[in-house]
Amino acid sequence: MAFTVDWPNRAVWSDASISDFPATRSALRALEQTEIGLVYPSIFSWAKIALGGGAYMYSITLINGYVLHFSGTANRSISGGNFEGTIIAPGVQVTVNRAAAYAVTAVGGGAVAPRCLSTGAQIKNAINVTPAASIQITLDALDNAIQAAQNPSELKLLTVHAVYGSNDECNDECRWQVKNLVGI
Repeated sequence: MAFTVDWPNRAVWSDASISDFPATRSALRALEQTEIGLVYPSIFSWAKIALGGGAYMYSITLINGYVLHFSGTANRSISGGNFEGTIIAPGVQVTVNRAAAYAVTAVGGGAVAPRCLSTGAQIKNAINVTPAASIQITLDALDNAIQAAQNPSELKLLTVHAVYGSNDECNDECRWQVKNLVGI
């Protein structure tokens, strides 16, 4: 995976799918530290959130008007953390998997509950998850469906509650926007 930046147009180009968020962070920070990169505003913000038990969730948010482009015609994916930002990839399918790894012990457990913040609709009832070394949460097409056809976009929320010990638990949430493409 290699990145290039069209600095004046604030376009970040990737030649491959993104699956390693720490490596993506390092590559983008290295570009920001180049002679030309130092002249322009930062590309992204970064978060490494400790979830307990040695597990982390990573988040990259494009800022200052930067957009992500994928070169080539192959379908691409973004996984391994939460990505926020505009993606431009005409004629290419880009799958964004929002997932977090939670380290939980046999005494632990948890639940996830996706809902639509724009309409207030609960997309699914809370789903219990079984303790494991890590848990990947994948949202399907129904989780991303537009709830009210007149909305140009809707903001979705996934809340994760993890219990990984007798006195240890964490709550986290992931928000994403779904654009209504009907009629386009």
